[in-house]
Amino acid sequence: MRNKKIKAVIPVIFILSMIFTTIVYADDWYEKEDGYYTIYDQTSNKVLCLIAAKVSQGDEYVSDDNKLYEVIKVKDKNHIAYAKYKEEIKLPEISSTKQEALALMAKQQNRIIGIYHTHSDESYVPTDGTSSINGKGGIYKVGDALTASLKKDGVQVIHRQELHLPHDAGAYRRSRPTNKKILQQAPAAVFDVHRDAIPSEQYDFKVNGKPATKVRIVLGQKNQNIEKNKNLAYKLKAVADEMYPGMIKDIYIGKGNYNQDMAPNSALLEIGTHENKREAAENTANVLGNVLTVAVFGGQKQVAAEDGQPSKIVKNTEPAQTDNTGTSRGLLIVLGIAIVLGVGYLFISNSGKELRSKFGDKFSSFLGNRKK
Repeated sequence: MRNKKIKAVIPVIFILSMIFTTIVYADDWYEKEDGYYTIYDQTSNKVLCLIAAKVSQGDEYVSDDNKLYEVIKVKDKNHIAYAKYKEEIKLPEISSTKQEALALMAKQQNRIIGIYHTHSDESYVPTDGTSSINGKGGIYKVGDALTASLKKDGVQVIHRQELHLPHDAGAYRRSRPTNKKILQQAPAAVFDVHRDAIPSEQYDFKVNGKPATKVRIVLGQKNQNIEKNKNLAYKLKAVADEMYPGMIKDIYIGKGNYNQDMAPNSALLEIGTHENKREAAENTANVLGNVLTVAVFGGQKQVAAEDGQPSKIVKNTEPAQTDNTGTSRGLLIVLGIAIVLGVGYLFISNSGKELRSKFGDKFSSFLGNRKK
C-alpha cells in the first residue's frame, strides 16, 4: 500500500514542479550589459528588436506599429532569433479632441499605483558613471520622477525603496515580498521599473523639446493574469500613442512571470537603457505619469503643443482599473490548476486502485452511454 501511494505522489510532485517552474522562470531575466538578442522577421530578415534577455520560442512581440509577432526559432549561441508575423493588434479606442472641453470622469476610490525596482543596481552610465551601483542605482531617481508626475495628477503612489541585490537569478524572488507589501494597500496597478541594456539609439526620444527615452513594456506569459496585463499594456500604449507618439517603443511578452502572478494590472517598464543619460529617462518619467493616470483611472489630460502640432485633449472612458477584459480566462486557469491539485490530492489520499473502485463503474457507464 505504501509503495502504491508513493507512486501516486510522483505525478503530483511533477505537476507541482511544472507550476512552480512557471512562477520562478522570471529569475532568468538578466543579462550582461554587452549581451542582447537580435530578433529578425523570418520573411524579410528585417530587425524587429533588440532585447537584453533570454529569448524563447513562443515569445511574442508587439512592434511600435502594433504588429504582433511570435518567436519561432532561437539560436542561443549567436544570440539571434526569428519571428513570424501573426496579426495586427487593435488597441483600445482612445478619444483625442483638439481644444474641446470634456467633462472629467468621476474620480475613483483607490487611486493608488505601486512602484518598485527588482534590479536595484540599474544605473545610467553617462550620469551615474556606471551601469551598476551596489546599492540604490540611478533607477530609483527615475522612479522618484515617475512618482512626482503621478502625484501631480492626484494619484497616491507607493514607491518602495527596498534593495534586492545582487542583480542575479534570484532578484525576482527577493522582490516578491516588496511587491506583497505594495499589494497589501490594494493599488489599482503595480509597475516594476527598470532600464534596458541595449544600444541607446534604440531608446532615443524627445518630449516637449527635451532629450528623453522611449519605454518598453514587458509582460510574462506564464501566469493567470496575462490577459488582464495585456489589456493594461495595450491601454498604456493606446494612450501614449495619442499623448506622446512613439514613446512606447514596443511590448515584449516573454516566457516567465516577473512577479505578475501576484496581481492583475501588473507590468514591467524599461525606461531608457544604460547608455542613455539618466536625465533623459527622468524627462520621460515626468510625463509618463500622465499616460499611466489616464490609462489606469480614465479621465482626460491636455497635452501641450509640440513640433508644430496644436495642443489636444486625450481622454479614456474605459480605465484599466475597472476594465475586466481577460479576467475570466485568468479565473479559468486558476480553476484548472485547482482541479489538477484536487485530483492529485485524491491520489495521495487514496491509491489509484481505491479510486477506480469508487469511480470506475460510474466512469465506465458514462463512456458506455456516450458510445450508444
